[in-house]
Amino acid sequence: MWIIFVLFLCVFETASSETHTLRYIYTAMSKPEEGFPEFTAMGLLDDMQIDYYDSVNQKKESKQTWMKENMDPDYWDKGTKSRKSKEQWFKVNVKILENRFNETKRPHVLQWICSCAYGERDIYRSVKPAVTVFAKPDKDKNNLTLTCMATGFYPKTIHIHWYKDKQGLGEEMNSTWALPNNDNTFQLRSSLEIDPVEGKGYSCEVLHGSLPEPLFTHWDGVVPGEGTSNGIVIGIVILILILIGLAAAAGIGFIIYKKTCGKRLIGRQLVD
Repeated sequence: MWIIFVLFLCVFETASSETHTLRYIYTAMSKPEEGFPEFTAMGLLDDMQIDYYDSVNQKKESKQTWMKENMDPDYWDKGTKSRKSKEQWFKVNVKILENRFNETKRPHVLQWICSCAYGERDIYRSVKPAVTVFAKPDKDKNNLTLTCMATGFYPKTIHIHWYKDKQGLGEEMNSTWALPNNDNTFQLRSSLEIDPVEGKGYSCEVLHGSLPEPLFTHWDGVVPGEGTSNGIVIGIVILILILIGLAAAAGIGFIIYKKTCGKRLIGRQLVD
């Protein structure tokens, strides 16, 4: 398969510490296969797909609810016309490639990627991350894995650091590994393996543009599964003691009832 990438990058530098990337990817195939249309076009904002068009449906559609709600219908109509025009342009150029390579049996792919990166604007919202720290033991319970999870934040740029007794550990995670949520926010997890003996004093620091100052979240020392067996045993013992107590009370009550009934019977017989 011959693959030709035509890449146009337009980068606009700004003094802002936060940047966003808008990317459009156009792909045309000389011999479309099942599941791969002859022409596709998609737009991505910060690596999140926002729209899509292909030669089968021939309609530019939104891939994000927030974008569909905020763009006029005219925007999608004009976008569809633009995509159809590019589709014809790509078909012509794919044929040119086949002729120049003098190869028509094997498929050719022409891909055009156009992207730009522009500074933070007021139109972008800022959402604070929700941060939790939790532990998970390994199979043989010799080690613990602490996880600091930050989710629901926007924009994407974020940093996570680990601390032990207020001393930095040099462990860092940043937005390079952030994953998108389905509500146009992001999530990031950072994990740290520790010795259970050193259990306490760990915390993670989160740095994000929505936070006025670094956010420290401490691990509470709780390990899932610990104490569960003891709790069950104690609960069973308490239940048994309650049942024994009820049984004893019922037995004493029956004896008293039996004696009382016997006296009444004797009294009746003497009167008769």
